[in-house]
Amino acid sequence: MIRAVLTRFENGDLYSCALSGHSGFAPAGNDIVCAAASILVRTALEVLNAQSGIELKTDIPGRGELSFTVKKREEAASGILSYTADFLQKGLLSLQTDYPPYISVRINRADAND
Repeated sequence: MIRAVLTRFENGDLYSCALSGHSGFAPAGNDIVCAAASILVRTALEVLNAQSGIELKTDIPGRGELSFTVKKREEAASGILSYTADFLQKGLLSLQTDYPPYISVRINRADAND
């Protein structure tokens, strides 16, 4: 099962996102659940990496593991961080609704001091 954890600040901005595990829906290379979750998170990561005013810490320790955390954010970046959090939350929860035995999504709130 894929475990997805999305953490948002109180104002809705994205703080972090982490994916781990394999869905087991189909063999590697043919798994639509893994592919969908991966492309959601990888696209969000690429979009945020291209933005000025945002600094990320990315961790990809091995196959089936990907996480990133917003380490620095300027006030002007709040809109893209909020939109990206909405994008990830809606996309990941949609996958969980459609494929409940294969992906588990948890949404957390970050402390303002994080």
